Order: sequence, then C-alpha cells, then structure tokens
Amino acid sequence: DKIAKRLVEQERRRKDAREKAKKGAEDAKAKDREANKTSKKPRVDYGRALEPFDPSAPELKIPLPLTLKRQLVQDWERVTQMDPQMLVSLPRSPTAHEIINMYAEQRMKKTNAKAQVKIQELYEGLRVYFDAALPVTLLYAKERHQFLEACRRHPDKPPSQVYGGEHLLRLFTKLPAILGRASLAPVEATQVSGHLADFLKFMQKHSATVFTDQFEPQLTQPQAQPAAAASSSKGNEEAASEGGAAMDTDAPSSPE
Repeated sequence: DKIAKRLVEQERRRKDAREKAKKGAEDAKAKDREANKTSKKPRVDYGRALEPFDPSAPELKIPLPLTLKRQLVQDWERVTQMDPQMLVSLPRSPTAHEIINMYAEQRMKKTNAKAQVKIQELYEGLRVYFDAALPVTLLYAKERHQFLEACRRHPDKPPSQVYGGEHLLRLFTKLPAILGRASLAPVEATQVSGHLADFLKFMQKHSATVFTDQFEPQLTQPQAQPAAAASSSKGNEEAASEGGAAMDTDAPSSPE
C-alpha cells in the first residue's frame, strides 16, 4: 500500500509539473504576441489598397539616408558651384532603367508571384515618372545644353536609358509631392513608401556602382541639330522647353 501510494503521488506530481510547464509556455506565447502587436510594423495587405481615400492622411514620407543627402549636395556643388561646372558623362552606366531593374529583380526573388506583379507595376511606374519628370524638373539650368545634345545623339532612347543614379536620386526629392497628389489609400501609401525607402537603401548600399566619378565640363552652346534626329528628339526638347523657366532659375529640391 505504501509503495502504491508513493507511485500515485509521483504520478500526480509529474502531471502537475507537465500542466505547469504547458501553462508557462502558453503564457510566454501570449506575452510574445502582445509584444509583437506593439513592436512590429503593421503588415500591409495588397487587398486593402482599394479602401476609400482618407484626405486627412499625412503626406507620403520617403526618408533619405544621410549619405544620399550628401550625394545630392555634392551633385549640386559640381553642377552649380564649380568653375567650370562639371556634369555627369552621358550616357551613364548603369542607367536609371538598369538600376531600377537590378533592384526589382533582387526584390522579386524574395516574394511570391502575387507580390511580384505589384513590384513590377510599382517600379515600371517609377521609370515612367522619371522619364516624364527629368526634362521638366530634374535638370539644373547648367545641364540644359547637355540634355538637348543627348536628345540629338540618342533620339530613340528615353531619359531612363541615358541618365543614371544621380538624376534618379533627384527624383526622390520630388516624389513625396507627386505621390501626395495621387490620392493613395492609407494602406497603399504605407506600402509605396516602404518600397521606395527600401529602394533608397539599395542605392545607398550599391553607391559605388550606382553613382559615377566620371564628369565632363559644361557645354556652353548646343551643337547644330542633325536633320534626321530633329523630329525624333522634338518631344523631349519641347518638354525641356516647357520646364525651362523653372530650370533656368531653380534647382531640383535640396535635401533638408
């Protein structure tokens, strides 16, 4: 009888210990879940991107790393403060188009098929923005002649296949205002901001490849335009002329 009682008591203690350990594990998981709610960033669901636009939502924020702000300042100094002004040599390698593709391919390797479609759409949109914005708002006045010459030499290429990381980075000083007028839903704005911030980190990490150390003196006068290239480059030149007033007096936005 004593032995039997002892065995029953031991079994009861083992059962109590198992239950206590199980309860402790469940409590620990509950604490972890609670901590994750406050520490993790909210997950962005593509399916919720169609929710109604909230006009009270804050303006889209795209944080610029400090090293990229310095790159913008150095870029401004070379083009506007040096004598003679030094411009990037064109065409650039890698081009803005190639930089965007490099990042998109890297990003898509880490995502599923549904997310890959969204990434392709986003970065194709970034390329389209760049092509449209460069002749109007991404050039300093000192770069006008070089742009017109590039149009003549490469009449069949959009700006994203001629210019590189220096001018692509300038676009990010304009995107908050551009996308702020796009009436993005709050979830979509968070999503886009996150992707673009990650793209800037990619540019920062690969700055030795993305940015050049090859520069050339400013062209003082545009060369005569060959007749064959005149019609092909007309669209880009007209866009540059329309944005001429701003470019003659203002520079692309400086980092704060």
